[in-house]
Amino acid sequence: MKKLPLYFSLIVAAAGSIEAETPRPASFTEGAVRQAQSVRQRQALAPKLNESYSDGEVAPELYPGESADVGPQLLVIPKVKRTLLEASADVQYFYTSNIFLAEKAAVDTGVLLTTLQVAIAPTPFEVAGKELALRLGYRHQRYNYGLDNSRNGLNNFDFDDGTVFANARYAFAPNWNVFVGVDYNRLLSGLENLNEFYTELVPGWALERQFAFGENSMLSVAYIGAEHITHADPAPTTDVNDRLDSIFSLSWSWQFRPGFVFQPYYRFQQTHYWANSTRNDLFHTVGATISWVITDWASVRTFASWENRNSNASAGQAPDYQKLDGGLGLSVVLHF
Repeated sequence: MKKLPLYFSLIVAAAGSIEAETPRPASFTEGAVRQAQSVRQRQALAPKLNESYSDGEVAPELYPGESADVGPQLLVIPKVKRTLLEASADVQYFYTSNIFLAEKAAVDTGVLLTTLQVAIAPTPFEVAGKELALRLGYRHQRYNYGLDNSRNGLNNFDFDDGTVFANARYAFAPNWNVFVGVDYNRLLSGLENLNEFYTELVPGWALERQFAFGENSMLSVAYIGAEHITHADPAPTTDVNDRLDSIFSLSWSWQFRPGFVFQPYYRFQQTHYWANSTRNDLFHTVGATISWVITDWASVRTFASWENRNSNASAGQAPDYQKLDGGLGLSVVLHF
């Protein structure tokens, strides 16, 4: 029997305007950050395969009548290795159909995304008889555009995304998880000096409920909230992007072969902007991922997603759009 727990990370997104040496359309910042948020949400849905047997549990019969022949067989599970540190690296290459989130005349491109992350992540421990998991770390991402020449000159829009994060997950009841945490996010232009053009502090929270269907299938339903306290150049409208995200997520995980997981999902997001109290953006995202967990520390995946935004803001401020993403990824996670 395999258990497929889904761990949602806190949502980090930003929107602003770029002030840099290379001319860039104002919509690029929102497009780049929306792309980064979509990547985080997709990675947060990635399943991890854990054995759910416990020491001393009766093992399943290898053939009918085995228990009558030799008696019940008890499992002997090695003690869980205690770890403190986590280091991970991830590389993915994907296509996006609408880099600037335009309503018309969309520009497509290929994106190479490289992620390095280190964290203090001790093995989950019990508090009041329930499991608590803590993480404190730093994640750095590099987005390289236009490597496939789908449009010329898009490498001018390369950027870095640096995040300091701290979060906690508490399994307060069977199949229930609650999450709280905070991220501090910096966006850096892809020029030589990596100029900072956007920062935000994002406290977040989430509640997840899991429903098992047989041994290899599970449905996960979650609510995620995130408050964005932002700063964008130029002044005086540095906090114009302050906003609240409210997200409903629904995903189904099916392990169709040992180590292979198919996971379709749907996500609805409402974003309310505080500076423009009448502005509300609505997002609908559907997608699917197929993952192959090669070992307990390495996996590969292929994925695709479609996203649609409808906003009640003016078209120039927040145009409606659609976009399609799809690609391949490789991930390595080590614990020490």
